[in-house]
Amino acid sequence: MAHIQPAVSIILPVYNGETYIKEAVDSILSQTFSNFELIIINDGSTDRTKEIIKSYTDYRIHYLENEVNRGIVTSLNKGLNVSKGKYIARMDADDISLSERIKTQVAFMDTNPKVSISGTLVSLFGSKNKDVCDPVSDTTMAAMLLGNQIESTTAIIRAQDIKEKNVTYADTYRYENEYDFYVRAIMSGLHIANIPQVLTQKRIHANQLSTYYEGRVHAIELAQIQKMYFHFLIKKLAFLHPLYVLPLCTYVVKRITNTVSYLYKKIYLRKKEYEFYKVSFDVCEHINCTNSQLKDKNILDLATVAFNKPEVIAWQIKLIRKNITDPYFYTVFDNSTDTDKAEEIKRLCAAEKIAYVKLPKNYLTRSASHGSSLNWIYKNYFNKRNAHYFGFLDHDIFPIKKTGVISILDAQSIFGHLQIRKNNLWYLWAGFCFFKSNAVVQPNFMNGKIGGVGVDTGGMNWKHLYSKLDKTKIEFPVSSYVAITDAGTPKTKVMDPSVDMIEYLGDWMHLFGSSGWKTLRNREERNAKIQTLINSLL
Repeated sequence: MAHIQPAVSIILPVYNGETYIKEAVDSILSQTFSNFELIIINDGSTDRTKEIIKSYTDYRIHYLENEVNRGIVTSLNKGLNVSKGKYIARMDADDISLSERIKTQVAFMDTNPKVSISGTLVSLFGSKNKDVCDPVSDTTMAAMLLGNQIESTTAIIRAQDIKEKNVTYADTYRYENEYDFYVRAIMSGLHIANIPQVLTQKRIHANQLSTYYEGRVHAIELAQIQKMYFHFLIKKLAFLHPLYVLPLCTYVVKRITNTVSYLYKKIYLRKKEYEFYKVSFDVCEHINCTNSQLKDKNILDLATVAFNKPEVIAWQIKLIRKNITDPYFYTVFDNSTDTDKAEEIKRLCAAEKIAYVKLPKNYLTRSASHGSSLNWIYKNYFNKRNAHYFGFLDHDIFPIKKTGVISILDAQSIFGHLQIRKNNLWYLWAGFCFFKSNAVVQPNFMNGKIGGVGVDTGGMNWKHLYSKLDKTKIEFPVSSYVAITDAGTPKTKVMDPSVDMIEYLGDWMHLFGSSGWKTLRNREERNAKIQTLINSLL
């Protein structure tokens, strides 16, 4: 069949989508509107995704492939660059387009030339079932201030309009990149709308569930985009337009509420903060050591923070005993919120003759704060013990080969998992970091204040600690990621939040995200899988 100029270019990025990709592709090929090209970008999949896509012989399918996982922004822009259609439609690899979708959207765009981007109603299915949509009119543009009003998997875009305005997907945001795309399109003068008709089925499944960290990043990115759009609307005097009054007022009230909450934490809870860090204990009594041992400088002090997982602490105890070649003190600081689990961890430590300290209740946060716990440990344990060599370990990080840390610290003062921020700022990840005291003992280190400098995962120690060190002269463990299905042999791979991974850090293994693994959410099944791996290391 002769190839013709497609009216619509449908862009479908996919990564490890073997479970649902066939349904998605079949739904596109079954469209009543046939003049389209389907551009599938395989974003470095490691499962059967490529094999499934290659099984199709339809001439309208254009297959592109990233050698490694580049992320959705790179894939979408690659699709935009090769697209030939008057319209560009979006499709996700786990959703289904109803047969009339493209025909209906093309007709709507043809009869509404001022609309540059439109979406449709979606019917959620899987773990949730309901219809979602927003009204058709410029009220959608006003409502964009409160969040993304276009379901990305339903979007159709007038190609010429975004080319003229030079609107592309940006990697500024990890999760909210499509919301950012639509907002910037509006700010450039383009109009959006929604068709109040169900034309797409959006699948809700376990692999889409965000971790607590991902949820926090989503919220931060959303707030940043909303702030950008709010300033744009104020400069355009949008508050004088009746359609924008309610969204603007809602946004302002939300910002005021967030500010009041922030001030409450910073001012009213300050007293609770001091109470938390005042809680102390006798070092000798709790770690069962003598004063002479406290003065021994040639011992590596290790601290881990337990959190509701006694089986993980058991694995760490065994592997530390087997593989740490330095003389060491190993102490379990329990931050568990489950009283039964805390008691189980305490009994385990007693049976194994391991030092156990129950951390005081932290009134600063509704949940147990890992960062506050680390700072408490430094102030009340390492600092009082006058520890010369010390380190923090997440409870799911284990040495898997014979290894020592003291000799490394003698050569470079710090050791751990390197993290790099913007502008080349760098720091050690708080879950795997070791220090020699003369590198960190200074007034500002770990001052134990909310938002202050301390053991943290955001690099706040940069200015007064890491900026004084020459990174080129420091040895860091090589990090690699392996899917749990192939966990026996470390391989250099890019981390993928959608895949259950194990991270290798030189001679150490990190059960990366094990508390939130998506494919092994059943605790017994997950523990059995990990136990098999641990047994092979013991």
